[in-house]
Amino acid sequence: MATVESQYRVNKSAVFKGLFVAVFVADADAPLPTELFDEDGNLATLPTGWYPVGYLTEDGLTHSRERDIAETMAAQEAASIRDDVQADTSTSQIVMLETSPVSIALYEGLPFSQLGTQLGMPLSWAKPAVPQVLNRRWLFIAVDYSKTTSAEKIRARLYPSGAVTEIGDEVENRADAKGYECTVKAYKDEEAGTDVLHWMDGPGWRELAGTAPEPDPSP
Repeated sequence: MATVESQYRVNKSAVFKGLFVAVFVADADAPLPTELFDEDGNLATLPTGWYPVGYLTEDGLTHSRERDIAETMAAQEAASIRDDVQADTSTSQIVMLETSPVSIALYEGLPFSQLGTQLGMPLSWAKPAVPQVLNRRWLFIAVDYSKTTSAEKIRARLYPSGAVTEIGDEVENRADAKGYECTVKAYKDEEAGTDVLHWMDGPGWRELAGTAPEPDPSP
C-alpha cells in the first residue's frame, strides 16, 4: 500500500545556503559576460570593467520580487475570474562594509570615472544639484559547497541594467562599522532582452545529476 512517505522524496544535497556571497558591478556600457560559466561549470573570468564591491554585512544578499496583479471580477462569482500581471519588479538589497571609491560612487550616485576605483587616492565630491539615477550592470552571486567534494554550487543573477533607487542611513560611531546600504532595482536591458538573467550551476551542482530519481507524478 502506498503511503505519503513512500511517495514523497527529499534530498539534503538540494538544500542551498549562501556560504559565500559576491557582488560585481560595472558601468552601463561595459560588456556583458558572453558565457558566465565554463564547460566544467566554473565561473568564467568576467570581462574588463567589472568591480567587486567588497565585504558585505552578515545579512548577505536579499532579493525581492513584487508583482502587481490586476483582478477581473464578475457579478456571478466572489473570486476573481481572471488575474493578469501588471508589473513585475525585481530588487536586491546589500549593505557594503568597505569604504572605497566603488562603494562611495554607488551610494552617492556618481559615475566611477569621477572618483576612480583605486583605493587610497584622495577623494572629494559634491552632492549633485540635480541627482541622477545611474544605470549600471550588477552581478549577484551566492555560493554553497558540496558536502562530499567541497565543489562550488553557484546561484547567480545578473541585472543587465540596474540602478540604486534607495539608500540607507550613514551611521558612524564607535560600535559599528560604517555601512553603505543600497537597494538595486532591475530594468529591462535591450541587449539582454530582459531585466534579470538567472543561473544555477557549478561543479558541486552538476555532481548532483543522477544522484536521485526524478519525482514521479501522482497517479
